[in-house]
Amino acid sequence: MELTGRVSDARILAKRLPPRQFVLCEIPALPSEAPCRLSYGLLREAQRAGAHVHLVNAWLYGYKPACRMDRLELRLFQYDFLNTFKTIGVQNENIKSSLIKAGAKTERIYVAGNMKFDAIKDVESIPIENSSREFLSNLVKKQSLVVVAGCLADINECFVLFDAIANIWNTRPDIRFIIAPRHPENAQFMRALTDRLDQSGLPYRLKTELDGSTLDKNNILILNTFGELKSFYSIANLCYVGCNHNVLEPLSLGKFTVVSGEWNRQYPSYPVYQLTREKGLVKHVDGVQEISDIILSHISTDRSDREEKHDILSQLHSLSGAVQKTLDATQLTQHS
Repeated sequence: MELTGRVSDARILAKRLPPRQFVLCEIPALPSEAPCRLSYGLLREAQRAGAHVHLVNAWLYGYKPACRMDRLELRLFQYDFLNTFKTIGVQNENIKSSLIKAGAKTERIYVAGNMKFDAIKDVESIPIENSSREFLSNLVKKQSLVVVAGCLADINECFVLFDAIANIWNTRPDIRFIIAPRHPENAQFMRALTDRLDQSGLPYRLKTELDGSTLDKNNILILNTFGELKSFYSIANLCYVGCNHNVLEPLSLGKFTVVSGEWNRQYPSYPVYQLTREKGLVKHVDGVQEISDIILSHISTDRSDREEKHDILSQLHSLSGAVQKTLDATQLTQHS
């Protein structure tokens, strides 16, 4: 059938494909509250068709209704929306309290944690592009000290990092820096980035322009390719993740991870950032001096990479278990 976006779609779907279980994942936990829209009518029709309706991994992003229809739905159906769910699994106690305050029944809510931590697996090796295999191998063989800054989407954040690199190189010119823009296909962004490097006098090379497997020691490598960031994270001594992006990528490799800037709680990356920061897995610093200090401090530590990796992965694994708690609460496997 062709979906039109009308509320009547829910009735037709429920009639043609009557669900036994209906699971809403993470958002929206309240009508029109997240960066997507789900009509209360769809939940109601699923329930009328006899389905058990569940909300799992719930999070609140703080979005406001985008239009008059959304405002009306929130005002008229918030209570019914929440109490359509047979069970509500949330990521933390704050979300639980907020949903109870909004009208959810206490006995239906349980705190499961964040399912994203259940997806983390110990990785022994990372697939590496042939074009980078020899280059990365040389960095490892030479026991180079490497800092990889990935997912950089804010040009001003790049500028702060460049100033921090200049600061660090005053005392530790042996540290290699690899900078990975989030969108290397953005010509305007890349031009602003390289113009700033030219003005600063910091030497750099673009990955696409390397004609060999080595890089002059005092050159910043700009990773202007696609699909290689995780490979470069894997050989780093320290990883920096651009504001509002995925901190689990380097953390899942057992890497010491640094972030900075004002993280936006309306971004999907925020729940993981918040929890990993609270647990001390992510170090949040701000400004040139703080970034310089934490990089120099960590690079100078006597702790082995193996010990650090073990501790980080152990802490990550301790945050898993949300999937099993959800299966226990919803009994979904018993109805499959």
